[in-house]
Amino acid sequence: MMEKISATVDPAQPSLWKQPGRARVEYMLLMAAVTFIVGIALLLSGGPVVGNSIGVYRPSNGTFYLRDTNTTGFADHIVKLGNANSLPIIGPWEGGADRLGIFDKRRGVFSLSVGFVTNVPFLTFVFGNAGDLPLAGWWDNTMRTSGVGVFRPTNGMIYLKRLLSAGNADYMMAIGRPGDLPVTGHWTPLGGSGVGLFRPSDGTFYLVNQAANGVVNYDQIFRFGIGSDLPISDNWTNSSRADGIGVYRPSNATFYLRNSLTTGYADSAFRFGIPGDLPVTGNWEANTFRGLPGSSLEFSEPHTGTSPLTPATAAPSVAPPVGNFDG
Repeated sequence: MMEKISATVDPAQPSLWKQPGRARVEYMLLMAAVTFIVGIALLLSGGPVVGNSIGVYRPSNGTFYLRDTNTTGFADHIVKLGNANSLPIIGPWEGGADRLGIFDKRRGVFSLSVGFVTNVPFLTFVFGNAGDLPLAGWWDNTMRTSGVGVFRPTNGMIYLKRLLSAGNADYMMAIGRPGDLPVTGHWTPLGGSGVGLFRPSDGTFYLVNQAANGVVNYDQIFRFGIGSDLPISDNWTNSSRADGIGVYRPSNATFYLRNSLTTGYADSAFRFGIPGDLPVTGNWEANTFRGLPGSSLEFSEPHTGTSPLTPATAAPSVAPPVGNFDG
């Protein structure tokens, strides 16, 4: 017969929390160490932590619709910023969380949300020409905040600036050709942001690992997407590896995300937005929105009401293939 084992507590022995000094401190330090080790293990194993997520900017009403997860559903945050002449731009303008911004495509003016002061929400400066497309990224390892840049479709040049101010470009890269669309991301685990292009004519990404001057060679080339798609990039899995890429298909308001910088099928696909929207990506922490006009997060409440965004039931059950894989 198996012996029954019981535990008893000596009432004369004080509990740990009643013991003064060293025993309690040692226990608290032990628990803190365990928590830290478990957290690191979850990060390294790709545990429940999720990566950055998507959103759309609607030029027709100058509004960001942002979602906390890469799934179909209603917008979690709604921020009105800009107008029909604005293009969205996202970056950690102060070196911390991602912040929102807009680029006036008529005048080449950046307006970036900074700080937590309600009546001074923007840093505004001229960089670029009318018709340029905006970029943001950490162009080298010495930068303390994100810089900006523009791609000029008329000559296929990228102009990058390290500081958030008007002035001459720090990097001028001959990288593309008219009709290309720009994209930025961390194409390697180390170093600053790389730049790249999506070529609608052949559904191909052309990536350069780091900023440089002059004519540059592509470090990575792969096909993903079709001609009408708009390119995006971010760390979808919160891993320490390079960013993944993706495309937003305006014709069906669908995001197609891929975790690696390779040709292949989308790792996830879901609908969000309406035709005519422009895609954005980032980490939508609460302090991203403080001080911005029309932000639903001013009230610490996600948007749950009626919205023109695609309802959750419209998500495709299987991620369709993206691009041509004939080589």
